[in-house]
Amino acid sequence: MSIAKKYFEEQLENPEFKKHYSEEKKMLDIEYMFEELKQDIIDQKPTKVLLSEVENLKKVIINIGLVLIIVCC
Repeated sequence: MSIAKKYFEEQLENPEFKKHYSEEKKMLDIEYMFEELKQDIIDQKPTKVLLSEVENLKKVIINIGLVLIIVCC
């Protein structure tokens, strides 16, 4: 195991680090999904494909919103 991987796994044992890492990963996932949607719009993909991507984004965003509400309250 590399030193970096070992250090990362040690950091994941810290609840605060794990929480922030998870939140940042979710935000990057959403950003990536938006970029894919943008490219599909530019490529003029079929409406059904675009609507499906919008629905997937909606689900992810709502899920993150619910998680943040539960964690905060």
